[in-house]
Amino acid sequence: MHLKALFIYGSSEGHTSKITHYLAQQARNLGCETQLKNIAALRDLTALQRFLVHADCIIIGASVHLGQHQLKIKQLLKDQKALIKTKPTVFFSVSLMAASSHEKDRDLARQQALDFVQTNDWKPEQVWTVPGALQYTRYNWLTRLLMKWMVQKHHGDIDTSRDYVYTDWIDLENKLMHFLTNVAKTQIN
Repeated sequence: MHLKALFIYGSSEGHTSKITHYLAQQARNLGCETQLKNIAALRDLTALQRFLVHADCIIIGASVHLGQHQLKIKQLLKDQKALIKTKPTVFFSVSLMAASSHEKDRDLARQQALDFVQTNDWKPEQVWTVPGALQYTRYNWLTRLLMKWMVQKHHGDIDTSRDYVYTDWIDLENKLMHFLTNVAKTQIN
């Protein structure tokens, strides 16, 4: 399938970046031309406009920290809303709550993602909640301590000498393939 897929992401500790790069590689494996844009690396969000114009579809990812997604992603949706609304889109929200063994936490992660798109008056074709990672080795000592405390309350992984990745890579690949196949079908029709 020959599509131009634009991947835009906001990442705090790097895991959302890793997920986005993985998704872009999967899209390339399917024959798509891809562009990746780290929202934090852009000084001016209008620089994305030419990429948005030429994209056949847009995949936007953001991580959740303290219940909030990256502000620059929110700003992008505000500044480029009219253009983004003309393209098939996916929003994926990366959080530890999406990895929880408790259904209530997973539901809350899903609701945070849905609230984000609704608050920003955006209706992507798909919204994914993606289990993130505990990256203890990347956190400063205070964040490491706070994360361990929060995770311990939920009986999670608390060995701070290592990192834990909860992302289901096969599930992501399947979701992306489904989305890109649907986009390709609509272009043919």
